[in-house]
Amino acid sequence: MKSTIEKITPRKAKAWLAIQSANRHVTQSSVDYLAAAMTAGEWMLNGESIKRNCDGSVIDGQHRLLAVILSGVTIESYVVHGLDSDAYETIDQGRPRGHADVLSRMGVENYTLMAASLRAIICYERYGMPVWSVKIRGTEIAEAYDSHPRLQECAKFIRQHSRAKVLPQSLATFLLYVSSERKPRKAFQFFELLNSGEGLVKDDPVHSLREKMLRAQGAKEFGRVARAVIAAKALNCYLANKPMPMKSLRYVDGENFPKV
Repeated sequence: MKSTIEKITPRKAKAWLAIQSANRHVTQSSVDYLAAAMTAGEWMLNGESIKRNCDGSVIDGQHRLLAVILSGVTIESYVVHGLDSDAYETIDQGRPRGHADVLSRMGVENYTLMAASLRAIICYERYGMPVWSVKIRGTEIAEAYDSHPRLQECAKFIRQHSRAKVLPQSLATFLLYVSSERKPRKAFQFFELLNSGEGLVKDDPVHSLREKMLRAQGAKEFGRVARAVIAAKALNCYLANKPMPMKSLRYVDGENFPKV
């Protein structure tokens, strides 16, 4: 067994993949994610290796090689040659680092909540929906953190006003952030009332949302998209000083997320 640092060209990647015997199922979204990082110049030598067994088959690194081919970018990587074929079963057993780890390393407060909220912001800005199921690179989370300095204030407020657990904190933080750009006083008031429930009357958008979400807790009545759309509708009505009866606060399958 030997380890080297090698330049992996698209041609070399194709040649190595052509002789492999078997590997994991290809997840195209992972290939696209890695290829985007390579194209953006974000790929770097970080100690992770492409692993090949004694007959030259790739037992770890398939998605990276496919990303090299897709992007057309030549990268440098550690390559380990001559591994036993049985070594495949012991690869990737550690916990992968996530977006919260990126922010924690940067010294960001409330890093878990901030990571989820930044993901929602990125998806909203890119796709118009805060819960889109796409992969987002750690560098994008770090850049978004720098671009949205007010978000930490919103995250701290939501953490202090979430005892009732009406909405997921990341969704509430996202909604507070985007709505407080237009009407900060009313936006903060909405989430304060959503938590406390004090002084609410029937057909008040806060009351309708609060009752609908609390009644559904444990029943799994709403998926992530439905919950986000319903919360945004109630918030928009409150900001516009409009009533919202609970029976009218609903989600239609396939409905677009409303602009907040």
